[in-house]
Amino acid sequence: MSSRYTIFEALCTLFINVGLYLPCTSTVDWENEYFDCLACIANDINDVQYKNIIIGGDFNIDFTSRHPLSYVLCGFMADLKLINMDSKLPPGTNFYVRQLC
Repeated sequence: MSSRYTIFEALCTLFINVGLYLPCTSTVDWENEYFDCLACIANDINDVQYKNIIIGGDFNIDFTSRHPLSYVLCGFMADLKLINMDSKLPPGTNFYVRQLC
């Protein structure tokens, strides 16, 4: 699953780029693959020390939809204490930030 995202750390900040997009409806068994990809990201950063996370990319989910995977993605964000920054960015721009003070 790591071919779908890149993680690097600089100055106590994790940068996660979902560069090749998460699975979409045209992928066979896409819902399980989507869930597995989020689980892999969480697992990859589990033992890493960091103060902030910036994550962006093509999540292939409308956060405001009622699709079951939008709830999975929102749960993933909540588990990592990520904040949806869409309302603070120009239309069409998406990323999420976690900051520990």
